[in-house]
Amino acid sequence: MPEYFSHSQGGAYPHSESLPILPLFLYFGWDLPSSDPYFFAAIQESSQVLLNQAISEGQDVGGANQIIYSNYALPNTPLANLFGDNLDRLMGIRAEYDPGNIMGLTGGFRF
Repeated sequence: MPEYFSHSQGGAYPHSESLPILPLFLYFGWDLPSSDPYFFAAIQESSQVLLNQAISEGQDVGGANQIIYSNYALPNTPLANLFGDNLDRLMGIRAEYDPGNIMGLTGGFRF
């Protein structure tokens, strides 16, 4: 769908009409918080296997193009992997409109 991103007004999630990468959602379900480390590692390993395969097949999804959709990201994901080139702009917005970092109290990924 070449027009997929043509209606964008910008936003936090970095995307480009010339490189329309869509987020991939891997779902793992478990009940016990004590199982978190095991399943987080399994998610990371599965993601890496898929990324390596895509790159080996010639897809340009590594490096700066390896953007992770924040709603699907693990807690320790670096902000640069979530927001790409938009990170500096977003940090500036936060500094200007939330100098006391009140939104940092809400949880989630913090600038």
